[in-house]
Amino acid sequence: MLRTLTARHDRFLLNAPFRIARGVRMEADVVTVTIRQGDHVGRGEGVPITRYNETIESSLAAIAEVAPLIEAGCTRAELAAAMPANAARTAVDNALWDLEARLAGTTVAALAGVAEPGPVPTAITISIDTPEG
Repeated sequence: MLRTLTARHDRFLLNAPFRIARGVRMEADVVTVTIRQGDHVGRGEGVPITRYNETIESSLAAIAEVAPLIEAGCTRAELAAAMPANAARTAVDNALWDLEARLAGTTVAALAGVAEPGPVPTAITISIDTPEG
């Protein structure tokens, strides 16, 4: 089961500044992982959180360290044992879920044995802005 893993930094520009007490953001930076196996491709993302001492660079370095394990065909359980819970593991784990579902010709929800996602109640952070903004 030959796999190839690539990881990169993606930056998405926001439509409007996102302001909270800790600062202002004009873009969203993510680590994107792609795992290929034959004709199938799994993709996942992780967002490094500064408060937890995560950066794009540290996440990419952590992914590079486990790339041989992933490319050798490790399972998601083996990945969890090899990496701490962080943005890097999230990106790789999501890509493995996606790849496994695609290989099985099903959805991630079906693979996990849960209902297909639908609308869910959620919370939203409201950006600090002017009354006109």
